Amino acid sequence: MRRKHFFLIGAAWLLCSVSACRQADSKATTAALVTEKTFTDGLVQADTAAVLRLVNDYMGYARQGEYGKAAAMLYKPAPDDAWDEPLLLDNDEMAQVADMLRRRPVAAYKVTDLEFRTAIDNEVKCVYSSAESSAMVYALTFRPMNYLGGWRLCLWNGDRE
Repeated sequence: MRRKHFFLIGAAWLLCSVSACRQADSKATTAALVTEKTFTDGLVQADTAAVLRLVNDYMGYARQGEYGKAAAMLYKPAPDDAWDEPLLLDNDEMAQVADMLRRRPVAAYKVTDLEFRTAIDNEVKCVYSSAESSAMVYALTFRPMNYLGGWRLCLWNGDRE
């Protein structure tokens, strides 16, 4: 009778040990599946729509010949700001953008690529035809930035960190 008790106690202990190991393995597997969240994990369709709306507004102003309004929509990254606050273009920069748009007036455009990476490193590529010559196609790259929950439209100046 004593042997039976020892046997039952041993079997119960073995079952508890195996069960505990399985639970530990499942917790380890679950922990391995949880990965670090990135900026793009939090993006939703509304973010894509907001960025496309900014690009469409900018290109719409350019197409209508409202170069000042188009230039006034643009921001630039602050070079020494630890918080990455985008700054509006100054008057000289806005005049340069407006002059570029006057030299190559927009007749039609198309967004060809949209890529989100971080809050300050994103890319929207457009191609457009000029009103002067529909055979000439120009490329334009925007760098939208998300600052304090709102999207700001920046033009790409060729710098990439």
